[in-house]
Amino acid sequence: MAGENQEKSNSSPRVRKRSDIDIIANILSAAKKGAKKTHIIYSCNLSHSQLQVYLQILHDMGLLDSHSKKEGAELNYLKTTSKGLKFLDAYSTLKSLMT
Repeated sequence: MAGENQEKSNSSPRVRKRSDIDIIANILSAAKKGAKKTHIIYSCNLSHSQLQVYLQILHDMGLLDSHSKKEGAELNYLKTTSKGLKFLDAYSTLKSLMT
């Protein structure tokens, strides 16, 4: 996907980067009630180009949908679909089993 799970190799404690699954869960969580791209970029700490890659993946998988607040307006809000909410539930369950 967009990023690889890597670790820093220096004398300081190992810090793991977020996995693609973690980033996808962050995006879906940020878009639960509907959000603009800018809000997701800031809340998930992503660049615009990174977000574009993930949005395409999430749209293709049916986990995220675009909509507008007004009839006939530009599709500028992103909202997690019911399938995306199921993904978040499964993600949460798996994370709790890992800790």
